[in-house]
Amino acid sequence: KRFVKDVSMKTEYPSILFVAGLGKGEQYKGLNLLIDSIIEIRKTIPEIVLNVVGDGDMREDYELRVEKLHMEDSIKFWGRLNGQKLVEKYQKNHILVSASTNESFSMVILEAMSSSLPVIAFDVGSTAQMIENGENGFLLSCSDESDLRNKIIELIKNSELAKKFGTLGRNKVEEKFTWGV
Repeated sequence: KRFVKDVSMKTEYPSILFVAGLGKGEQYKGLNLLIDSIIEIRKTIPEIVLNVVGDGDMREDYELRVEKLHMEDSIKFWGRLNGQKLVEKYQKNHILVSASTNESFSMVILEAMSSSLPVIAFDVGSTAQMIENGENGFLLSCSDESDLRNKIIELIKNSELAKKFGTLGRNKVEEKFTWGV
C-alpha cells in the first residue's frame, strides 16, 4: 500500500533509480557497471540522471569516481533512505535498474514494481519469478553492459512500453507477492 504510483512526482528529465548497499561486500550489486553504462547512454540521452540510493564504506569511492569523470550532474547520491523518502524516490524516477550479479530475492525489485516503475534486472536468483522478460520488465544476462545500455535507452524512448511494464509489474506484485495484514 505504501509503494504506489504517483505520476505527478516524475522528474521532467529521464531518470534511473539504483537502490543498494554501497559497501565493499556489496560490489556485486553492479553500481560500477551502471556508472559505465550512464557514460555511454549520455551520448544518446545527454539529460539522463542516475539516482543512487544507499550507503556503505565504498560510497566515497563511488562519489570520487563520479567526480573524476565530471559526472556529478548526471549521477547523484542520496544516501540511505527509508519510509516516505524512499517511496518518493521510486515515484520520481522513470526506471529501476538492478545490475546485481548475485541476488536471492530482491525486495527492491518488488518495491519498484509495486510503485509501477518499470524494471531492468539481471537474471539471477529468483528475479525470474518477478520479471517476465519483455512482458513486465527486462531480464538480462549478467554483466551484459551493451544490452543493459540498449534496454535503458529503449525504455526511456518508448514511454508506452515503460508504462506497460509498470502496470503489469504492479499487477504481478498484487497477484503473487502481497500478504494480508
